[in-house]
Parts: sequence; structure tokens; C-alpha cells
Amino acid sequence: MSVRSVERKLKLRLDSIDTLIHSGVKNHECQECGKKFKTKSELTMHTRRHSDVRSHECQECGKKFKTKGGLNIHTVTHSFVRNHECKECGKKFKTKAEVTMHNRRHSHVRNHECQECGKKFITKGDLTLHTLRHSGVRNHECEECGKRFPTSKALNSHTFRHSDLRKFKCDVCGKCFKTKGDIASHMKIHF
Repeated sequence: MSVRSVERKLKLRLDSIDTLIHSGVKNHECQECGKKFKTKSELTMHTRRHSDVRSHECQECGKKFKTKGGLNIHTVTHSFVRNHECKECGKKFKTKAEVTMHNRRHSHVRNHECQECGKKFITKGDLTLHTLRHSGVRNHECEECGKRFPTSKALNSHTFRHSDLRKFKCDVCGKCFKTKGDIASHMKIHF
């Protein structure tokens, strides 16, 4: 077989794949959920979602992902580059997905309701964190004082209380505070 005939066959194959992709015909069906795809590779990528196998590991932190794409999106979180800006407030984020999540906070739409108390939240993640308060589960313990918290975020906020770091400075009098809440309370004396 000559190089020219191989090139011709390859071009025909690529042309037929291109035509199939752009035709909109979806012949490849997922046996798990019935969703259809244009190409076998799209189906293969999709079927990984139904699997618990996470074979793509982040070299930075060890977290594992089902797809290489998921890993690639995650690896950006380890960089300090924040190229994605919120058009509403100018805050910058590492990924487009983070901006999308952040933008929900500007909309103030609260679609996620707690079944326990009726309180509504902007994101499902906020609701999930809130439900931990009702469950009484407090797996995150402060090494300094032994106080327990429902989330690592709540524990991290608490640990500032034990440090000498005071990163919030009052613009009026210059006094420094450990938390945003502390400086917000303090600011009331100036007004």
C-alpha cells in the first residue's frame, strides 16, 4: 500500500467522522441510562460517569477523578492564576465553574430548601453544609481547645481565634481584628 493510498483512506475516514459529528445523528446509546451520543468516544467518556472507578490522580494532592478532563479542571485549582472575573463585582476565580457558582450569589435566588427547618439556600452545597447542623455530626475538632465543628470550613474559621494574626484593620481607628465578624461588630461604634 502506497503512502498516497493510506493518506486517501485516512482522509475519507476523517471526512466520514466529521460528517457524522455534524449530522446530529446519535447512534451510540448508553446501556445504563439510555442517553445517546454521536460518537463512540463520547459514549465512552459518558459511561465513566456511571462508574466509581477514579483512575486519574492529581500529582499535587492525590485526589482522584473519573476522567482526564475532570483532573485537568481540578489541577487549575492548585495554581494561583485567577483569569475568570465576575462581571458583577470584579472578583477573580481560578475556573469558569467557580465564577458560575459565585454568580448565583448575586442573583439571590434561593431554590434549595432545608426539609428540617425551611431555610432556603442559593446553592446545594450551602444546603448540604447547613443540614450538618441539624444532624449534630461534628467530626472536625480544634486541636487547641477541643471544640468540635460540623465542617472543616467552620473549624478553620474558629482556629483564627487562637492565633495572634489580626488581618482585618479598621480604616477609621487602625485597630486590628482576627475575623470579618469582629471588625463588622467594631465598625458599629464609629457610626
